[in-house]
This record gives sequence, C-alpha cells and structure tokens, in this order.
Amino acid sequence: MNDYYLNSLLIALLFVMPFSAQAQFFQSTQQNVFVPLQNSQSSVGDYDRDGDMDIVVMGIDNSAGSQYRIILYNNDGQGIFQESEIIFTEQFTNGDITFVNIDRDDDLDIFITGLSNNGEAKTLFFVNDGATFIQDDYLFNNTITNGQFAWGDLNNDKYADLLLLGEVDALYEEAYLFKGSRDGTFESITHDFLPSLQGVTAFADFDRDGDLDVATSGASLGAANYPLYVYENLGDFNFQIAAQLEGFSNGSMKLRDINEDGFVDIIKTGSLNNDSESGSKVYLNNTNFDFLLAENINLQGVGDESNLLVADFTGNGSLDLLNIGRVPPFTQVLFYNELLENDGDFTFVENTNTGLPLTSYNDMEVADFDLDGDLDLFVVNSQESDIYLNTQATPNEMPSSPPVLESAVAGSTVLLSWEAGTATKTAVDNLSYNLYIGTEPNTSNILSPNANIETGLRYIVELGNNQYSTSYNLADFEIGTYYWSVQTIDNQYVGSSFSQEQSFEIKTLGLNDDTTSLVMVANDYDNSQWKVNASSHIEIISLYTLSGQAINQYRPNAIDFTIDYSELSSGIYILSLKTENGSQAFKVIKN
Repeated sequence: MNDYYLNSLLIALLFVMPFSAQAQFFQSTQQNVFVPLQNSQSSVGDYDRDGDMDIVVMGIDNSAGSQYRIILYNNDGQGIFQESEIIFTEQFTNGDITFVNIDRDDDLDIFITGLSNNGEAKTLFFVNDGATFIQDDYLFNNTITNGQFAWGDLNNDKYADLLLLGEVDALYEEAYLFKGSRDGTFESITHDFLPSLQGVTAFADFDRDGDLDVATSGASLGAANYPLYVYENLGDFNFQIAAQLEGFSNGSMKLRDINEDGFVDIIKTGSLNNDSESGSKVYLNNTNFDFLLAENINLQGVGDESNLLVADFTGNGSLDLLNIGRVPPFTQVLFYNELLENDGDFTFVENTNTGLPLTSYNDMEVADFDLDGDLDLFVVNSQESDIYLNTQATPNEMPSSPPVLESAVAGSTVLLSWEAGTATKTAVDNLSYNLYIGTEPNTSNILSPNANIETGLRYIVELGNNQYSTSYNLADFEIGTYYWSVQTIDNQYVGSSFSQEQSFEIKTLGLNDDTTSLVMVANDYDNSQWKVNASSHIEIISLYTLSGQAINQYRPNAIDFTIDYSELSSGIYILSLKTENGSQAFKVIKN
C-alpha cells in the first residue's frame, strides 16, 4: 500500500474511531512496595532532608494477621519508593499521624494519636535524631482514639501549640489544648473548644488580624447534627464561636483562599445527619467571619470515607479541587471522584477522567513525588496503596522571594514585614509566606520554616507558616540579636529561595522603647490624635494592630506628623516609624 492510501486510511479512521476528549489525569505507578492498610492515615514530608518527599503510614495490615503498623517509605528522588528499615517501638491504628517539627531542630518529627498495639490509647511523638525516630517520653494524652488535631502558634510567641479532640473509651468526646513553651515542654490549659470525634481540626487567620483562628467539625456521640464551628482568636488563648456552619464527620476540610481575594475560605466534604446525607460545601469568607455558600462551585456530594485535596493540579496557578468518596445513600456502595479544574477566573470545569478507580480511600496526600514540576498523589486503603503520577499539568516555575524585609522592635515584641513576592501564575493574593528566625546567622532554632534555608526546598506540602499575610507580630523575645528571612509559597506549595537575611536586636524586655530614642509619640486625648515628633525627617509611618494586621501607612517627609485615631476601636496598636536614622516601633493606646 502506498503512502497516499495509507495516510487516507488513517485520517478516515480518526473520524470514525471513538476517542476520549481527556486523557486520564493521574496514572498509577503500581509500586508493590506499598502495603494496603485498613483504618489507615498518612503524611508526606522530607524527613531525611534529601530533597524529595517521603511517606509515613499507620493502620491495620490484614495481610500480616491484622497487625497494627507504622511504615516509613523512602523516596529515591524519582518517585520510586522503598520501605525504610526504621522500626517504631509501638504501632498504631484508629487515629491520625503527621510529620511536624516539634523540637525546632530543622528536621521533621512524627506526631501520632490512636490505639497502640499494646491496647492503650496514646498521643505522643517520635523524635527524628537524623538516623531513626525515638519515642519521646512526653505523653500528651492516654485516652483519645478516633482523634483529630492541629498544630500552630496560637498566641504568637513562636512556639507551636496543640489542639487535640477525639473519643474517650467509646463513651464521650473530649478536647485538650496544650501550650508550647521555649524549653520544649507543653502545658495543658483550660479552653473554650467543644469536643468532637472523627472530624477535622485546622487553624487559619480568617479575619487577617495576625493570629490563628480555629475551625473544627466532627461527630458527637448520640447527636443528630454535626456543626462546623469557627472560633475567633481573642488573644492569650481566649476563643469565641464566631460562626456556626453545616458540619460533617468522616470527611475532609481544607482552609484555603479559593477565590483569590486574600481571605481564607472553607472547603469541606463528609457525612452529616447521622451519616444519611453528604456535607460537601464551599464557604467563601466574606470577612468578619461571614461565610457565604459558593453557588458556582458544583462540588459533588460525597460523604462517608470522603477525601478532598486543594492545590494547583493543572499548573495554571489557581487552586483546583480533587473530590473523592461515597455518595448517598450510604446504605449502597456507590463512589464518585472528580477533579474540578479552576480556569483561573473562578470557573470550575468538572473532569471525571481522573484515572483513579471508583472507590474511596482512608487517606490521600499530594506532593511532587517525582520532582517533575507538577503535583502527584499518594492513596491508601485496605485494598490499595500506591502513587499516582500527574500526566496533564503544565510544569511549575519557582516563585520569587519577597524583595524588601523590615523589622520594628517594641520592647520584647518585633513586627516583621515584607513586600509581596511574585509568581508567574499564582495570583499575588494567593501567595503564602514562610519565615525562619534564629539566634545565629542561617539558623532557625527560634522559628523553623520546615525548609532548607540555603535552597528554599520545603520539607512539607502546606501553606507557609505565616499563611497569606505579609507581616508577623511576634512576642516574648529575650534580649539579644536575631536573624530572619522569608520565602514565597505558590499554589503548588513550592517555595522560592529565601530573601537576603536580615537581623533585629532586642535591647529591653519592657514595654517602653529606649529612652535615647530620636522619635517621640504623644497622645492628644482631647482630639483623638497621636502626635509624632522626630529629630530627623520621618519617611514612613505604618500603623498595625497588636497582632500585626496592617491598618494604614503614611509618608510625612517631615519631622512631625499627626495621626487621627478617632475611627479606631479601643485597644493597643503598634506604630512603626522609619526615619533617616533608622526604624523604630511604639506601642500606642486608643482609650
């Protein structure tokens, strides 16, 4: 057959042969090294700091006589895994597990809660010593199973705190709050959080006031409805319920800025009303803890055993939604999975050709496992445990670091601020930021970024530790010199290089600044004004809340300036002033 007739035949076949408009988005690598686990949970992180993401999994191994397991898998840098030789002293199920840097020593530890193979409920961590994981003596709790937890600095003192919720002896729910401290110990303190089980707890700065608020949801034994509570952080570990939304259990919740307006939204899936309905919803943050249901996001209702991932899977810079689980009625075994692709204009196109089987997973993780510039998946349940590689995304480009870093000290408190970084595709309001602070150059022993300071390569797949804000107000520093920097994080959770390192000095632990200050601030109570006087030209005055939220900025280019604070609420504020001779910060009061 000559080429003319062969080409004509091929063209004709193209018109008559059916074809898929979309290739499968993810493709299984079929790595037999992964063990399927029942009641399983997982986490990803670069625990050995070799530049690739590793995996830890806990659950029940039915192939080994229903043994409880913790299994650590090492990545070879190309997405091929082998089981680590590290053996854990205790094995767990019926709980949760995560990589987290608890001891601020620049490597990832493992925190776990659940039922141990010795029959006890435990909440503890395994410390990474560089060669293995050593079970720490500190036991956070010995009662919680089916638990949920979140780590974060709730009082802006640089030390991570823990909120833990779960089930006690299959009888009732309980909630515990542990305050982290400078010496690495934890203190159990009283709190205002309502307990729940089989849900999700997460932290986010919903009102952009510079501190972390809290969202929790889960079941209550004997209760018909499962509320989702959003707690406003009032400072000093005081919280109040600021919003109550439709909740869920046995599902997933992500706190991300899905509509790129700079405010954290709530995306959730799971079952509600005694597991009879689906609770898949997207709530947009309309500021002041006013959450509106997103009408244009048609998130398929999945409930029991559902999983949700929010990330830029397609590579266009905007956040997509991967939604997987059982669909109602849950008396039947019906499954659904979809990838809602964000076209960048807050329009979502459903892609059901994900390449994932129609099933549900105990847990799912997202990371660039093969280091090819796009986001892949790890999935685990009692039947399957595997890596699915992304076949469709446009490769990502590293964002740029923030160009200008500034610090202003007021007693033992420092306000760190920076200009926004940039990314080729991720919108500026969707960029998050990751800081480190150390007592020596190029160290992070005060605040860890969970990233390589020299390269910017991250050890976890999350928002930066300062989320979407470009300022951070931190308290309780001791006298001394501190070194810090910040990196930009995009919607594929890739970090830029760190900006050029800066330093600040704490000279006094009191509330008043150095008496030799070249700037003075006085209150004019009759006229509700702050009067600023300096011995040299004032270039910039920035006004912040005590938590670090920017309120206003002025450029006097003069030696004196008056600020009208009559419209502000009563409270303490920070004035950061930059003059020809340097920068300084003051705490000021509106009565």
